[in-house]
Amino acid sequence: MSSVLQKKIAVISSSLAGGGAQKVAINLCNSFAEIGHRVDLVTFFEGPVGADPLHPHVRVIPLHLKRLRNSFWKLRHYLKAEKPEVILSTLRSTNFITGFAAIGLKGSHIFFREANTLHEIMRRPWPLRWLFLKLMKLSYRRVSGVIANSSDTKKDIVSNKIVAEEKVRVIHNPVLPAQYQSLLDQETTEEWFNDPDKEVVLSVGKLHVQKNFPLLIKAFQRVNSLNDKARLVIIGEGEERLNILNLIQSFNLQDVVKLFGFQGNIFPYMKRAKVFVLSSEWEGFGNVIVESLAAGTSVICTNCAGGPKEILDHGRFGDLVELYDADALANKIVYRLEHPMNSSQLKERAMDFSGPAISKKYSEFMKVAAGGN
Repeated sequence: MSSVLQKKIAVISSSLAGGGAQKVAINLCNSFAEIGHRVDLVTFFEGPVGADPLHPHVRVIPLHLKRLRNSFWKLRHYLKAEKPEVILSTLRSTNFITGFAAIGLKGSHIFFREANTLHEIMRRPWPLRWLFLKLMKLSYRRVSGVIANSSDTKKDIVSNKIVAEEKVRVIHNPVLPAQYQSLLDQETTEEWFNDPDKEVVLSVGKLHVQKNFPLLIKAFQRVNSLNDKARLVIIGEGEERLNILNLIQSFNLQDVVKLFGFQGNIFPYMKRAKVFVLSSEWEGFGNVIVESLAAGTSVICTNCAGGPKEILDHGRFGDLVELYDADALANKIVYRLEHPMNSSQLKERAMDFSGPAISKKYSEFMKVAAGGN
């Protein structure tokens, strides 16, 4: 059956690193290629490659950028030379550049994925906030459609008049790669995860104010006082690392809390943890929640804006606690260490966010938004 997607797709990502947006880009490329489409994965920056392999028919086009400001001409040259029928940019920073680089191009349908709410933008001083939103409106003006990864993300885009509501579709992230089971089956030599006398509470994310790790550490101080087997592991890198280490020391938790750096494959840690916790102030979607569900591990999350409550079906597949309530978070962690959720039901829920299942929704939306061409 003929569709716009059976010609050529350019998926634009910042890099091949193992971050959430990059994993989404790789999963989309793999799923599109698997059903026979010609796919280019255009990357802006070099960096560490995550654990997710690429389909052999996906062509990687590295732009080898040193700075984002140098991306306009390189991306425009690629788009004019290759003339992809579908351009799908997967991250807000690449959306900006793509929107301007595609000005004047004919024959291409442009789609932007919105990966986060506008909370971080709204925290900026009003002149910067106004300028950012103005640039968004200008760079998004030619899009055929915008894919928001949660209802809250869509609400922010529409309420701030970035694009018209009829152009925005909520489609959740394609989180699970085809080989996720083999990733789960890999081993980890980390002592706490292999010690039957330890009960690991795990959190994964960029060390950024958005993730509110201080709330988790404060809650874990109470958990530690009630359960001497409990240990907390935080996986991630970011600018808040030193502040988090200082907080751990101030609470005298350095013997029961560890910070791991970036891990290419987090599934073995998910599988061996007793509880997974996300303490964010806001989220775009929350890929790590799906990855934890796929491992059969109980999830506790703050009831923040964004995708977590949708992934957990408002508490059916995991626990939601109020924002900033360290005591409620601590009590729920203690409870789940003793009373884990049904792992089979969690794994089944995770499959709703597999690469093939979600990519099919992307394809259907892009075909309709492009006029069925």
